[in-house]
Amino acid sequence: AQEGEAGLPRFRDGLNKLLGKLDSLGAKTILLSPIPVLSADTNIDVRKRNADLELYASAIAKIAADRGKQFIDIYKPIQEISTKTAIIENGVHLNETGYYYLATILEKGMGLTSQPQNTSVHISRQGTSVSGQGKVLASEKGDVKFTVTENYLPLPIPREVSSANDQAHILKFTGLKKGFYTLTANDSQIITASAADWEKGIEIRKGPSFDRAAQIREMIQKKNDLHFFQYRPMNETYIIGFRSYEQGRHVKGLEEQNILITWLEGQIALKKKPKEIIYTLSAVGK
Repeated sequence: AQEGEAGLPRFRDGLNKLLGKLDSLGAKTILLSPIPVLSADTNIDVRKRNADLELYASAIAKIAADRGKQFIDIYKPIQEISTKTAIIENGVHLNETGYYYLATILEKGMGLTSQPQNTSVHISRQGTSVSGQGKVLASEKGDVKFTVTENYLPLPIPREVSSANDQAHILKFTGLKKGFYTLTANDSQIITASAADWEKGIEIRKGPSFDRAAQIREMIQKKNDLHFFQYRPMNETYIIGFRSYEQGRHVKGLEEQNILITWLEGQIALKKKPKEIIYTLSAVGK
């Protein structure tokens, strides 16, 4: 896009050739728009730069439509979010918060449904009930024990995100007597709040599901690092380049990294499935 309108023909030709190669592999392709430049650098004509980016975004959308590919516009949502919170770290690249919002934009664009947003627990003399995919396990003497089935693990929420939006899991309790109540998940304390606050609904931002999501994130980052250093090893010239006659024996070490990469991919696939969580709400000081 730095070539402006003059570079569009070459860009269209290159993108079509790339998509042709991907189609020959039987791969599914989803095309994204670029994100806007959000820079305060006075040396950059941001308005002109973003006008070019929008021009290329339109070209990508047209190619996607012509080839029957899915296109997701991330330009406008990112631009809108940037007016509310800092999501760019250097005017060009997204920071952790920016990637969080990008993930939510992509989820919506691909039609993926998030985990249940609300779980309501109603307590009365007639008994205790849980809405949605919840199930009551026990309810006696002010304690309520129940499970909630989650379809997906939550996205790790950056500290800068004050509200988890569509990722939020809101727990509501009605029928509680006045006082304070502590929620635990698999015997790990999550939050303590008043009966009035529980009735309004409280956003759950930590617990076993978030811990599991953080573990998966670490494994994904480790897998990506291994792949990167396998693809672009240090001393590349000496291991796989024109001077491989000197240290080419180390190529075996690069190949052996496939074992670790494959193992990590398997662990990610296994751990991405949520496990049943047992919640307990107990009155404080009983």
